[in-house]
Amino acid sequence: MAINLVAMEFPDGLVYPNLKILQLKAAKCAFHSSTTGEYYVPDFFQITNISGAFFEEMKALKVVTLTHVQLSTKSLQFLTNLRTLHLIYCKLEGISSLGKLKRLEILSLEGSVFGELPDELGELSQLRLLNLFGCISLKRIPPNVLRRLSHLEELYIGSQSYWSWAVEGMNAGTSNVSLSELNSLPRLTHLLLEIHDKCLPKDFAFSSALQSYEIKMNADIEYQVVGGGLRHCITKIYIGKKKFPKSRILNINDTKLTRFAAFKALYPTLEHFKLKDIEDCENIVPTIDPMGLVELKSLRLQFCKELKCIVDASLRQVPATAFSNLVELSLDNLPGLREICHDGRPPKEFLQKLESIQVFDCDDMHTLFPPMLLQRLHKLKKASIGNCNKLEEVFELEGLCHGGEEILVLL
Repeated sequence: MAINLVAMEFPDGLVYPNLKILQLKAAKCAFHSSTTGEYYVPDFFQITNISGAFFEEMKALKVVTLTHVQLSTKSLQFLTNLRTLHLIYCKLEGISSLGKLKRLEILSLEGSVFGELPDELGELSQLRLLNLFGCISLKRIPPNVLRRLSHLEELYIGSQSYWSWAVEGMNAGTSNVSLSELNSLPRLTHLLLEIHDKCLPKDFAFSSALQSYEIKMNADIEYQVVGGGLRHCITKIYIGKKKFPKSRILNINDTKLTRFAAFKALYPTLEHFKLKDIEDCENIVPTIDPMGLVELKSLRLQFCKELKCIVDASLRQVPATAFSNLVELSLDNLPGLREICHDGRPPKEFLQKLESIQVFDCDDMHTLFPPMLLQRLHKLKKASIGNCNKLEEVFELEGLCHGGEEILVLL
């Protein structure tokens, strides 16, 4: 038996002793402004209250979803059979009582308002999924809470939900959880994470056991507290609600090359790679990944001032399969970039699946595709180039082997 209820107000309680699934949503959701064209949630903190006795006569519940309500989670302590709990964009009090829901396997607090993840949450030994996406008021996760969730398979912390990971040397009495606790979770396979590079512990590395992930380091902020303050920010997150990663994504900004060791175990499976403002990096292969990022599908490079080439084949350390699955390549504001592949001899399968390339503001490049590289481009469909002041040739045809006409047909 299941109930799905949308209302402006809820009763003090419901008497359904055999109810298994309950979904409640406050009717005050998003409205569209004809003046600004934007969506907004009026009076976010005047949301519908749930009575402390609301769940007393529904003790058989296994799945509960509450959206845009205010409640003390103490009211949930009667639900000892609960397996799945979604508290979506709620204002929460007494959150430590969630530790009493010992059978809980899925806990989503997406977009909800609370300041600290309690120590008691570590008692949820059966928890397989924890979703803290969009919890922008979350300021502290105490040490040793995450590491105790030994059955955790999926962890989602993103969209400004938590930036306060412990930094080496911080006073232990006021410290937050360290990223190193992630490697104490033997079953963790799905991860969404936003971090600052200063929070990377010494010698820390993400686990190769991750099957899907989206990790952002020093990334551009997607949602900001502006105008309407916290209420406005939460509204933006609600309207722009994202799906959790099914692919493998790294987005790394404004850091030094030495920080890349933390991601080494992820490179063999990485599918989408965005780098911006990276210091001391003259090439991607072999400097970042000597194995050639063989599963990579898209690569976007921006404002990497020292970057001279994508692949440096002169070092004789580049495998034949380097970038063999790359479909999209974007090169933007790379003032030192001279060529895609240095030494003129690209790896055998290099860019064999490339369909699209964008090159903008690369002022030191003279030729985009020399003959040896041009012969690899069997699937290229689109090339967009702009503001490359020294560029003389996009496709250098001189020196092509017999059959060059066939290559042009493919282009």
